[in-house]
Amino acid sequence: MREEMKAAGIEVASNAGFHAPMESYDKVTEKLLTEQGFSHFISFMDATDSRLPFFAAPVDTNSQLKHSLVVLPRTQGGPEDSEDDEGPGNVLKTYLAELDLAEKMASLSVVRIPNQSMLGAPELKVFFEDMKTRQGHMWIATGSQTANWWRERERVKTDLDTLSTVPLLTVTIDKGEPLQQAVTVLVNLPEIGSALRLASKDYNPKTPKVIAVDPWRAAVVLKGLDAGTYRWQLYFDRAVVSNAK
Repeated sequence: MREEMKAAGIEVASNAGFHAPMESYDKVTEKLLTEQGFSHFISFMDATDSRLPFFAAPVDTNSQLKHSLVVLPRTQGGPEDSEDDEGPGNVLKTYLAELDLAEKMASLSVVRIPNQSMLGAPELKVFFEDMKTRQGHMWIATGSQTANWWRERERVKTDLDTLSTVPLLTVTIDKGEPLQQAVTVLVNLPEIGSALRLASKDYNPKTPKVIAVDPWRAAVVLKGLDAGTYRWQLYFDRAVVSNAK
């Protein structure tokens, strides 16, 4: 396949992704893709019960992690995958409705979007206009970016000690380059509307940014942190309610 595409003048990256035609694949496919140095593999939904990404082979070291094959199970059908007889317009509506539900749940969506679409021009226009409206509040990424994000996620280990006088968050980042993706730790707040504040337990030159996700949760953003172990004490500032009129 690589040789045929090269002969046709189509450059294929050494760590490209792969999607098996007609969903025809097995463990041998994963083995060959790993040996050929592919970065990721877009699989059908039944690859795992949870539809979460996973590694095709066990990962023991960071060097293997960097070059490992990430399997990305599709989480929902794409706008062209349904066999709905009612026409492409209704199929697209179903796809966008499922994407709306995934967005409300803040979940990861892996969808196959062919570059040669069978959708008509009106449906493609609706599709791309809808994607533009989501850019401000959703991370829209390629398969390669998602695979790299999963590799970085695998390097991060977290522990929250709630038995201490002050809750203690410990984050360990395995050896390697500083985190490039915005890996986050979600913390449930003890009271609605309270704010999370971090204080360094050790001397940490880099204090991660804390972002309010909603009235019940806050996100500790670990982007840019070097490898090592970090500890932060968690303080929750109560919301100030005024009854003054």
